[in-house]
Amino acid sequence: MTVLFDLDSHLQMGAEEMVAVFGHAASVLPGAAAAVSRPADEVPTAAPQVDPATVWQVKGSRAPGAAVAADRVSVLDAMGVGRQLVLPRVRVALAAWRGDEPAATGLVRRYNDFIADWQRPYPERLYGAGILTMRDPESAVAEAVRAAEAGLRAVLLPCVEPPGGRSPADPAWEPLWRTLSESGLAVILHAGSESGFVDSRWKPPADLGFTDRAEGVRDKIDVETVDLFKLITMQYGPQILLSSLVLGGVLERFPDLRFAVLELGADWVAPFVRMLDARVREFGSYSDVRLTCLPSEVLLRQLRVSPFHWEAVADYLADEELFPLYSFSTDFPHSEGGQQTYPIAERTLAHLPEPVRRSYFSESAGLILRAG
Repeated sequence: MTVLFDLDSHLQMGAEEMVAVFGHAASVLPGAAAAVSRPADEVPTAAPQVDPATVWQVKGSRAPGAAVAADRVSVLDAMGVGRQLVLPRVRVALAAWRGDEPAATGLVRRYNDFIADWQRPYPERLYGAGILTMRDPESAVAEAVRAAEAGLRAVLLPCVEPPGGRSPADPAWEPLWRTLSESGLAVILHAGSESGFVDSRWKPPADLGFTDRAEGVRDKIDVETVDLFKLITMQYGPQILLSSLVLGGVLERFPDLRFAVLELGADWVAPFVRMLDARVREFGSYSDVRLTCLPSEVLLRQLRVSPFHWEAVADYLADEELFPLYSFSTDFPHSEGGQQTYPIAERTLAHLPEPVRRSYFSESAGLILRAG
């Protein structure tokens, strides 16, 4: 039987719980300041009753299993999910990437230690993802080693600006890509990784947000952080990072280095991959870096992308060449993950060939996270 693999979910602690877990390191978190006075007591372990209604309908920090590992496994059982990648809340990662030192590094270490302990009792069900900053190669490598030794399966990276002021394909970053490749840590680019990549001054002056018009939209996107302009431009950061790593030969040199792009849409993926192939065919012989295979071959081996649940996923999976690039996800417990996400996906994709469905629901994510 195929094991359903969810490639995008989150550990959803509230601000007070984050302060309880991370102590002073949480002071850099947006919204945590009001909770600093709370005693550092244990994270609450109570959760709503797990049933078919609550697992798909109750969202946010009130959702069953939002922050308690044992409850999360019960939720997975109710959903029919066998394995799940568990990412941090975006605000935690943004605080780490944007925060001043040494608080930012302290937050990264505390979070990575916490999620490693959180997932440890359930190694075949919960796959914890940590956070890395890319201020300098040496500290990034050191934290990647720590994360891998702690048993994490992936790390979340930013793609806002050239890391450390250099191209990600610069030789200075080679030790990090080697470490991630050899340790088996997958690289995750998630909504928020690209936040700030497109200068906000490009945005039209008209209000394109959804906060005041959230009815009917909240189960599709995060209305607090996403607007129409961002929905159209959010893929640019991942595209630039991946282009640099492909054209710079990094992914060829490290064929075991895996990437996943999550909650950043997927309608751009096939045109992007085919554009890379076309440019390399036409102009690759003029480059100082001589690639031995087409970008599509590299990306099919090393990249997976999770679509929003409201996208035309069946059309993407009908692409006989590129269907393996796509992976299923729920975005649990975030509201934008939708309602009845898996049952609806299973029903709407039932007409596709079994190998395609098996790839989308299981094998694709398993390849990224090296899980059988």
